[in-house]
Amino acid sequence: MKVELEDLERKVIIVKETALTEWISNMVVVTTLNKIRICLNPRELNKVIQCPKYQMPTLEELLPKLSKAKIFSTLDAKGGFYQISLDEASSKLSTFWTMFGRYRYLWVPFGVSLAPEEFESNLQEKQYDLEGVEVIQDNIIAMGFGETEKLAERKRI
Repeated sequence: MKVELEDLERKVIIVKETALTEWISNMVVVTTLNKIRICLNPRELNKVIQCPKYQMPTLEELLPKLSKAKIFSTLDAKGGFYQISLDEASSKLSTFWTMFGRYRYLWVPFGVSLAPEEFESNLQEKQYDLEGVEVIQDNIIAMGFGETEKLAERKRI
């Protein structure tokens, strides 16, 4: 856990917090096979956060566009919440305690209720005018609509 906290601090995702803050959350450690992830458990904070009312697209809405594609590639925006910066006031709200001291996030942390909608709305905004690119949750789908058989024939010549 200390190594992960140091890594997040080195990457400037979190910073030490020594001043008094209005909110403090518990830290949750999520483990996978070979990695741990530091998350917040902002139960009380999530009760008062004003979440954006963003309607995320569903797979059913995307299927008509996907059905016309010939080639697909997907990109996983792993750690994507760390691409959305917090202003100073919001950062202070993300303070959490550990046995090594208190820290706060400079980027949207895992565990905050608005994170998925905020992240996906940002992705949707960035890809809005890109033809053949769709977003569903944290996955970016790039599609090709060309006639692959004709392309394959040209390569043989």
